Amino acid sequence: MSRSQPQPAPQHASAKEAVLDTRVLAAFALAFYCAGVWGLHPVLSRLAVEGGVLGPADLAGLRFLVGGIAAAPVALGRRWRLGKIGGKRLLALALFAGPLYSLLFIGGLLFAPASHAGTITPGGVPVATTLLAWPLLRERPGPARAGALAVVVLGVALIGWEGIAAAAPGTWRGHLLFVVCAVMWAGFTVCLRRWRIDAVDAAVGVATLSCLVYVPPWLLLRWQHLGAASLGEVAFQGIYQGLLTGLISNIAYVSAIGVLGATRTAATVALVPVVATASAGPILGEAPGWVQLLGMAVVVSGMLAAVSASSVPAGSRPAPTAQQEPLP
Repeated sequence: MSRSQPQPAPQHASAKEAVLDTRVLAAFALAFYCAGVWGLHPVLSRLAVEGGVLGPADLAGLRFLVGGIAAAPVALGRRWRLGKIGGKRLLALALFAGPLYSLLFIGGLLFAPASHAGTITPGGVPVATTLLAWPLLRERPGPARAGALAVVVLGVALIGWEGIAAAAPGTWRGHLLFVVCAVMWAGFTVCLRRWRIDAVDAAVGVATLSCLVYVPPWLLLRWQHLGAASLGEVAFQGIYQGLLTGLISNIAYVSAIGVLGATRTAATVALVPVVATASAGPILGEAPGWVQLLGMAVVVSGMLAAVSASSVPAGSRPAPTAQQEPLP
């Protein structure tokens, strides 16, 4: 009787696992990319407006000039999908996440540090989204999520208190604008959920519509002022504002969700305040006090806890466990 030969291990299983591992690593890289560019956004924006040449209106114009041009081919390919959204809904989305949002957010950087912006707005978005989704989407937050968001509010309050206690003139104005921006982005998020609009479709539609509506009068009124800035600064801000933090980060975030899921991808958003605070020091010379560092740590902890907590639907509509739309 012949001895049976050992069967070789199947190769297709290991190959499939290797492909999966590669996809997961790539998705994490995309998620961390989003956290990095979103965290640097207030820092580099404040660096530009502090120079005194480019103002909030110019950064918003560059964002939607470059972003609109880049989004145009995508919008053309998705014209049927955008047509189904409708002009009125696209206009509403642009009001929440278009030029007005950029003007208020960057305008707030004239009064308050970039690290405050990088913490208050991202931390405020899930809080405002929950408050708006309760009556509009019938998504009632469960006890765990409500507690986590209360922690976020406490952290934001600590940061705001430091701004007041430091007697920095006008800091509260920046904080107020950052909170308004959080509410606006929450409105954008709730609209996407209520109307069931794809995040990439929304980003492309908002960029294209904003380019058509905002850029022409901006160029007409500010072209001489824009010419006073160096070509390198204009090109850098246009690419960073319009591509890296705009269209590319939206596509990257949605792509990461497709592999990692909404919960793990949204958890990376908690790194935005860390990136903003860590980079504001060497780039802008902003030295955070211990109260701000404590507030940032509290906000990050609350954001992570909120991501893992779920909402309890008050009606039949299922509630997502994490925010699936890209953050500002």
